[in-house]
Amino acid sequence: MAWTDLIFGANSLLTSTKMTQLQANFQALADGDSGAPDGDRLIDGRVSFDGTGGSPQTIRDSYNVIAVTSSSTGAYTIEWDINFANDDFAIAGSSAATGVIFIFSGNTTGTTLVSTQTSAGTLVDTNFVLVIASGDR
Repeated sequence: MAWTDLIFGANSLLTSTKMTQLQANFQALADGDSGAPDGDRLIDGRVSFDGTGGSPQTIRDSYNVIAVTSSSTGAYTIEWDINFANDDFAIAGSSAATGVIFIFSGNTTGTTLVSTQTSAGTLVDTNFVLVIASGDR
């Protein structure tokens, strides 16, 4: 089934026809059908990595990431495979460790700097760090 571009206006009635088209779009996305957005392109980069151990970090899963390196305890540089158009792209991330905070430190077109730290501000390595990025490329 092919992808259908849909537009829903404010306060418009969501008819059964539009609901059927929307359901078909979800199926087209899941099946990777012609015209459907590439699921990986819904974000422009993502990485799940182990923040413990030596540099480079062990990447569990990624899209558009060449490497993750550590410059010191709890401080990581993510190197993007395809650079962003500028350094204004959005970053979100988390750490799976209890009591650890994910901190975004800065972007260049080809890298992102992040860190993990305790609520007291002490940098710490954690075994699960997750980062996503979205922006112009």
